[in-house]
Formats: sequence, structure tokens, C-alpha cells
Amino acid sequence: MKAVIIGAGKIGRGLIAGICQMNGIGYSFIENDGMLTAQMQKERQYLLHVLERRERVISMKTAEIWSLEDTEAAERAILDADLIFTAVGGKHLGEVGEYLGERLEHILTERSCSRPLNIIVHENWKYTERDLHEGIRKILSPEKRELFEEIVGINMALSMGLSVEPPDEESKKTEPLGIWMQDRWNIFVNKALWKGDLPKIKGVGFVDHFLQLQNQALYTNNASSAVISYLGRRKGYQYVAEAARDPEIERIVDEAYQEIETALIRQLHVFPKDQREFARQAREKYRDERIHDTVVRHARDPIRKLGPEERLLAPARMAMASGIRPTALAAGIAAALYYEDENDPSACELKHLREEKGISAVLQEICGLEEGCELEKLILEQVQNLFCQDKKMTE
Repeated sequence: MKAVIIGAGKIGRGLIAGICQMNGIGYSFIENDGMLTAQMQKERQYLLHVLERRERVISMKTAEIWSLEDTEAAERAILDADLIFTAVGGKHLGEVGEYLGERLEHILTERSCSRPLNIIVHENWKYTERDLHEGIRKILSPEKRELFEEIVGINMALSMGLSVEPPDEESKKTEPLGIWMQDRWNIFVNKALWKGDLPKIKGVGFVDHFLQLQNQALYTNNASSAVISYLGRRKGYQYVAEAARDPEIERIVDEAYQEIETALIRQLHVFPKDQREFARQAREKYRDERIHDTVVRHARDPIRKLGPEERLLAPARMAMASGIRPTALAAGIAAALYYEDENDPSACELKHLREEKGISAVLQEICGLEEGCELEKLILEQVQNLFCQDKKMTE
């Protein structure tokens, strides 16, 4: 079995390459960053630091890595592959879809119909399969589209661990390609969308009720990381683990887990035991001080994360529909509404909209709330609480 990994960042050369290596799956990379490509071609190997009770170090070979511009090499690799993984960031999926569409247009007829190709999309993005699928079909000719639908499967992947790049300046100098990751070697894939026989790959689990799992991940893991990060940013924390261990933030996040649990049990009918385990793992993950994951990384793109079907608003609305007031989630939303980072275009746009039209307009236009609804009132209460807390901190 062979794989192509599109994106040689911390997930690509960390979790995904690690799973390939442990299963004896040959793999190569396709990468957009010219400097990273050149560095990996030069170094040829790097270390994967697995953070368990005692750190375990795995030596990783970079194998072959191609730039996006080397289309002939990419097409040869894809033609020979059984699996394609993407780890590029959700907002780039449309572009990656078009890139794959161009490659598949040239090589699809050379693949045997009895040899399917499965694309595993490892992105923290709600519409992964849709965006990639539309990008590919946009490029393919009508004839190739039919063949594409027959032999190519597109699947979203979920994983519960965190991976980061070198945690300090010394490590950056000595191990610029090194990856530090939690000891969680699991990728969950939608069983129903897989093309062909299910392979036995250690670390890859094929799930029947994937949509429920996806929602649990978005509304538990992603919601809690957002609450931690937006509140942590206001307190000046740099790392997620620091913010998660702040007593006041910890209390709010624990309350948010309870609100999410009630909402998902009553609205999505998840099993209480499973949901509590989800929350336990999320709490443990974000409090792990060995993982130097930044608040800014988790908080970036606040306009998307404040969307009506996204990680904060969706569970808050479900909680309201379940008869509870999601005060903790509302506190996270309030902090997100006032998130600022001059290096984040989304945060700058949010600030402009807030100053130009007012916070109620943001709640209606970005969050999709009706003017005067109970959730809007609750969020505005939490906005006032934030300002009161800020005032106390400066006194």
C-alpha cells in the first residue's frame, strides 16, 4: 500500500506520516511551501517526539517530497497511490480540490476500476468532503467525473491529539523539522464513504455513525478550545495549557462541558457515557503543559468560528432549546466577539464590523441570531461581565 500526503506541516509529517510508517505504508509528500520542501529534501529525516509518561522519540524518514509545481512527479505518485491524505488547513480545500482535479484529469483513466483511490481529509473544517469534492469536480471533464465518482472516495478524518512544532528556540535550531505530539495514534474515518474493501491499518478506525462523532468533536473539543483560547487571550496567556489551568477559565470551561453534555444528549441523543469521555479527553488534552500550542492558533479566524453552525453558537443554541442557559458558552462567545489580533485578517474584519455597526449587528450578521432573542440577551450580559472584569484587573 502507498500513500501521498498533501501538506508536510505538523499533522502531515507527524500523526499521518507516523501512522504510515508504523504500518509499513510507503509515502511521499506534496508541499506548497518551497522553503519547507527544500529543507526536507536536504535533511532527509527528522524526529517525532511522542509525549507519553516518558518521552519516546521516533526517527522519521522524509521519503520523497514534491513541490506543487512538480506536477509530473505528483501525478506519478498519485497514480501509484492507494491513499491520499490532506493536511493543509480547511480554507485551502477548494484550491487543493482544483489541484487534485487537474492531476486526476490526466491520470484517472490509467487507474484500474478495480483499484479505488481513497482521499482522507484531515482538516478541522465542517464541510471538508463538500469543499474538496466540489473543487475536484469543478476541474474534471464530464467523462472523468463519472469515473471519479465510481472509484474515488473522499472521507473526513477526525483525531483527538495535538501536534506542535519545536517548543523553544533551542529546539528550533537543533530540530527545525521536529514534531512534538501527544500519544494518541487514532484517526477516525467514515466507514460508509470508503471505496473498496476496508484495509486493516493500525491507528485508523472506520466508524459507522461518523456524523455524530464529528458533531461531538466539533461541539466538545473545538468548543472548549475556543472558550479557553478567547478567554485566555484576554488574560494575556500565550499557550493553551496555561490558559486552561487558570482557575477562573478552568471553572468556566468545566461549566461549558456540562452545558454541552446536556445539549448533545437532549438534541443529538448521544450516549451520556461517551460524551463524558469526550469531555474528559478534551480537558486532559488542552491542559497538557508538554504541548506548547498557542492561544492565537486556536483563536484565529473568529468570524468563521462565530458562525451559526460552528463550535460556539451551535451548542449554545442547542442548550437553549434544551431548556438551559449556556452561561459559560456565552462567556466564550463574548470573548470571541472582542478578540483582537492585528495579524489575523478575520479578527481585523470583526473589529471593523463591531466598531462600524455595533455588537448587536455582529450577533445578527455573523452569529445568525435574531434581534432580541434570549441567547443574544445572554451573550450581551456576558459582554458586560467581561468589561467589568477588565476594569477590575486594571484597578
